[in-house]
Amino acid sequence: MSLSHDETATFPVVSTRLDPLETNHQSTSPAASPLVPWDVSDPLTTHNLDPMTDVIFRHSGWHRDRKRVYEALKTAGVPDSRIDAFRTCGCHAWVLESRSDPGHYKVACNKCHDRFCKPCGNERSRVIAHNVRAHLADRTARFLTLTLRAQHEPLADACTRLTRSFARLRSRALWKTAVTGGVAFLEIKRAANADRWHAHLHVIIEGKYIPKDRLSKLWKHVTGDSFIVDIKLVKNVDQVAKYVTKYASKPLDPSLTRSPDDLLEAIHALHNRRLCITFGDWRGVDLTAPVDDGEWDAIAPLASLLTKAASGDPEARRIIHALRSPEPCQTRAPPDQLLLFETTLGT
Repeated sequence: MSLSHDETATFPVVSTRLDPLETNHQSTSPAASPLVPWDVSDPLTTHNLDPMTDVIFRHSGWHRDRKRVYEALKTAGVPDSRIDAFRTCGCHAWVLESRSDPGHYKVACNKCHDRFCKPCGNERSRVIAHNVRAHLADRTARFLTLTLRAQHEPLADACTRLTRSFARLRSRALWKTAVTGGVAFLEIKRAANADRWHAHLHVIIEGKYIPKDRLSKLWKHVTGDSFIVDIKLVKNVDQVAKYVTKYASKPLDPSLTRSPDDLLEAIHALHNRRLCITFGDWRGVDLTAPVDDGEWDAIAPLASLLTKAASGDPEARRIIHALRSPEPCQTRAPPDQLLLFETTLGT
């Protein structure tokens, strides 16, 4: 990312809570820090979340859906550790600068890695897309979509029926002859104006050409009632990245967050269920392996920079302006960087 040197340029208003560690161990409150753009409507602060450690920079843009997911997770009775991780995702946010590309910044913070967390899902999809592209290299691949005929059945049953049908498909001679391996992503939707679930598998397969009509007949044979399939040749690696990013980031259609009952059923149905399935000679490939993006230096806590930027500090404004990239928050920096924070920008 190239820094903008226009210090008068506007940058997004970001809501944050200050951590005591980020203010030289002094207590900070909204009243004591009028320059910080406090968001009193943050939905998770009403659930005993310590406002001193709540940094919601990471979750800008999906506060309403985040609250719905949070409430559904609590109703579902998931472990407290998962609730706390989801609730505090984005806390302790620090700004890092690339050593190899000065002026390129990213935000490091706590992450929950929950499959229902939108920022974590987006980050995971980018990692998977990178690793899929690297594994494919110049080999021939195709995009395959497998659907099931919707039935009046619980979501858990629909997902199980889909994955078992896919396993039977992979055991057939036609598949074994043509396909060497690949990866499948599970996606679920709710039919519009209906009470039926739709489960899909979006698959990247490596291997030879399979006639669509033969694949359709084979899919109906293993499912008993479903024959709709779609298969397309991958034309370039950019297609792979877009395909994976689209389907690997989320198991749920966004509309499901508007229905508490549907969201709750989805949480139960997807518990301990694999959303990314590798098969054939792709089995064992770690598609979530971290991508090496070089070395980074800690600059300052995000909250400190926001406070300084709000008060007009030109350097802080320049850095915050540069952070307008859609890049996700990255791995949290080690605690020993706190000493650096106390000497950076006078914090």
